[in-house]
Parts: sequence; structure tokens; C-alpha cells
Amino acid sequence: MTSRPTLVSAAVAVAIFATHVLAQQLPSTPMPAVPQPNCAKPEFPGAFADSRRFDRFNKEYKAYAECIKKYVDETKALADAIIEAGNKAIKEYNAFNDELAERQAAVKK
Repeated sequence: MTSRPTLVSAAVAVAIFATHVLAQQLPSTPMPAVPQPNCAKPEFPGAFADSRRFDRFNKEYKAYAECIKKYVDETKALADAIIEAGNKAIKEYNAFNDELAERQAAVKK
């Protein structure tokens, strides 16, 4: 059976180690700014516009839609990269915790 002083000393050792680790943290990296779309919205022609004006509107509208789709794809790629980095950090943290647990288990043997 483990005595109370041993548990207390183990808890103190973990607290000292955690304090040491927290003191060594690197400054946090600021998140990248999300750019806003810079796609030009076409101006809708009035009810009395001629067919050439509607043709031009349709061409501008198609370019606007393509610009928005490109923006969404680029933004999604940025978001995916950020999510991947976060998941990598979580895996690193979990691996470190597993390593600590293994070391503590080895000490208890």
C-alpha cells in the first residue's frame, strides 16, 4: 500500500515539473488573418436595359461566381491547414502525456 507522504511527494514532484514546463512555453503564434473576398459584384441592369447590357451582366456574373468559388477553395485550404496543425499539436501533447505516464509507471516498479 502506498503511504500518504509518498503520494504527497509525488504530487509535489508533478507540480514542480508542470511549473517548469509551463515556464518554458514559447510565445503563442498569432493566427493568420483571413482575407476577405475581393470579387467585383456585377451591377444588375434595370428593367429597361437592352440585351447587350444583359449579356454583359451575365458575363460579369459568371466571373463573379468563379471568383467566389476560387476564394472559397483557397479559404478552405487555409482552414484545413490550420486544423491539421492543431491536430498535430494535440497528438504531440498526447504522446508527451503517454511518455510521462510510462516514466511514472517505471518509477513505481
